[in-house]
Amino acid sequence: MLQKIKSFQPKQTVTASYIKDKDGGILFETEKIVLRWTEYVEELFSDQRCANLIQEHLQGPEILRNEVEKCLKDMKYGKAAGIDNISCEMLKALGDFGIDTLTKLCNKMYHTAYIPEDLKTSVFILLPKNRGPLTAQNTELSA
Repeated sequence: MLQKIKSFQPKQTVTASYIKDKDGGILFETEKIVLRWTEYVEELFSDQRCANLIQEHLQGPEILRNEVEKCLKDMKYGKAAGIDNISCEMLKALGDFGIDTLTKLCNKMYHTAYIPEDLKTSVFILLPKNRGPLTAQNTELSA
């Protein structure tokens, strides 16, 4: 009975319109919050490696069809689609044709060392870990 009552009530989402800066001060303005998140993500994903990491003339084995098939099989159902709006259910529904096409596409990227810009784009979704003032460290990023 309680579940039936809850099904009629709208879900409550917890959103915070503030965040703490590095020094613990609270930021309320949207522009400052966005700047703080930008700063935090840049720190989190800063790359300290040397710039020349690409090694020329490396050849390895081709990406196999069964490897792509296993990757598709291991994908979980019900996950959000990426910025291309293609869900794993759609990829799995393509069957053998999809596996063959993805295998060819992956091998083409592997041999040409070219990755399309669309595949380099990530969308971060902020998932609060607990209630209370948000800090960049007190939030989980999901890509």
